[in-house]
Amino acid sequence: MSKKVFSRGDVVWAPDFFKLSMGSEFGAPNPRPWLVISHDNHPSSGTPPRGQAPWHPPRTACEEYVALSLTTTEREIAVRIQDSDWITGGGPEDSYIVPWNPATLKHGWVGDNRQGQLKENVVETAVEELNTYI
Repeated sequence: MSKKVFSRGDVVWAPDFFKLSMGSEFGAPNPRPWLVISHDNHPSSGTPPRGQAPWHPPRTACEEYVALSLTTTEREIAVRIQDSDWITGGGPEDSYIVPWNPATLKHGWVGDNRQGQLKENVVETAVEELNTYI
């Protein structure tokens, strides 16, 4: 398992639990890109939260991330990712952040599969959209 801790804005590859692989007898999830939206203060981020109780055992590795799925299917209400929105990496085709589809990703599901990182203003736009659904 990877020791790499991913940060808010990272785009990582992890299983797509909504689209099972037809090639597997067990219906294994296909991978898809996900945008990490959680901060370091997430309870399972691997970074001790501010004000952590002294009796709480310290975390030494990231356990999970809150993320939004990405798609190449154009949707009017999805957040479009422009080429200029990438700090590092990029996508092979036009991509969109799906703000109504949050998920918790376990660190072991991600491994070392980082595609790149998006600018904070794009992440914040997606999180603001997510907030309209919850």
